Amino acid sequence: YTERGGSDRHLDVSRAPAGSLSESDACYLLDHFFMVNAEHMIRPWPRYHDLFQKRGLGRETAEQALRRFNERDLRDLQVWNNLTWIHPLAFERDADLRDLRDKGRNWSEHEKQSLLDKQFEILKQIVPLHRQLAESGQIELTTTPFYHPILPLLQDKRSARQAMPECPLPKALESYPDDVETHLRRAVAYHR
Repeated sequence: YTERGGSDRHLDVSRAPAGSLSESDACYLLDHFFMVNAEHMIRPWPRYHDLFQKRGLGRETAEQALRRFNERDLRDLQVWNNLTWIHPLAFERDADLRDLRDKGRNWSEHEKQSLLDKQFEILKQIVPLHRQLAESGQIELTTTPFYHPILPLLQDKRSARQAMPECPLPKALESYPDDVETHLRRAVAYHR
């Protein structure tokens, strides 16, 4: 994202001017920008909570709910969803970021872009900070299997029962030890 200009749908829809969102992108906002821990990330913020209630999750489709949302609502949703993923310490350290959050609603496109720029500033600090902390012995970094967070299931599908004792298992319980080894080897190589 920060080095090679990567993007994804969430970021693309966040960047798009709220007034020129396609219906598909606006519905994406309504379907995905409330997919957070509501208790900790929506309810504490009155405007985000109002938008959450306006969406009425579970009662109707995004297409139906979209009729109740105007451009300002969609922009506020773009901003709130991105604001709530930022760690509280960042707000303590950055007055501009804090001012954006404290405004609470009715942001401009310029303010939204400022927030997204701040996100990238924060992202650019992560790898150098972790490298410095690891080199000084303050943290220990670990890695996960390359592209495969469910590695235990590749080794033994019955391992699913450790977390869910009653879950149904597939009839074929074969394992894939070569895949396990490949995922581990690639993860370690990438981590270095």
